[in-house]
Order: sequence, then structure tokens, then C-alpha cells
Amino acid sequence: MVITSISLERNCHGCASGSLLVLHRDGPARYTVTGNARHGTTDQVATGTVSAQDFEALARLVVAQGYFGLQDSYADPQLQDGAWANTRVVRGRADLTGNNTQDKQVFNRNGAGPAALQTLERGIDALKTRIRFTPAAR
Repeated sequence: MVITSISLERNCHGCASGSLLVLHRDGPARYTVTGNARHGTTDQVATGTVSAQDFEALARLVVAQGYFGLQDSYADPQLQDGAWANTRVVRGRADLTGNNTQDKQVFNRNGAGPAALQTLERGIDALKTRIRFTPAAR
């Protein structure tokens, strides 16, 4: 099954903002700095385009790191605060019933995940730096 989208969301307990990066195989990329009402911040959205070559290289990294075999969550139960990341990968093509797709999310708090997950997170971050984002119209 072909990977159709990859996303990485980050936040932390008490942070003024977090982030959500969503990349699609067909090109659209969306980066949101998520606001926090308690801190008086609001969402800021920017859009861009991911190249087919860059997306395919990232999709190969997903497979190489064994993403679909990872646990759904990595977190030290003694640590409830701190930074977290949630990686989501969708693969397959949905038919009218929604079948033929796999949507997997992996939660990682305070870097508790394995090296393979951290490598993937770094790969997503590296790709983000190569995308030219433009603030979305309000």
C-alpha cells in the first residue's frame, strides 16, 4: 500500500503553542502553529508544497524505520508532563466504504520512543525546512 500522508504534531504541557505539520503525497503541505487560549495565542496556518521526490524519500524512511510495527504509545508512566510528539501515517487508497487504508498514530512523550521513531521525527523535521511555507489568508 502506498503512503498518502504523513504528519507530526508536537506540544507540551504548559506551552504557549504547539505545531502540526501535515504532508500529502500529491503535494499539499500545511504547517500550523497551534495556539493556546490560556496563553492568549491563536493558530497560525501556512501552506506550501512538498515535492514528489521529498515525499517519496520520507515515505521510504517510514518503511525503513519499521513504523507500522511500532507500538501506539511510548511514554514513561511516571512522567505526565513534558514535551510530546504524535506521528501519523496513512497508507492505502480508500474505497467508498473506507476500506483498504491503514491510519497509524504513534505517541511519544519526553523522547521515550525507540531510535527508529526519533529518526523518523528528525526526517520529518528536516523535510519541513525544505518546504517554502506561505501564511494562509485569514
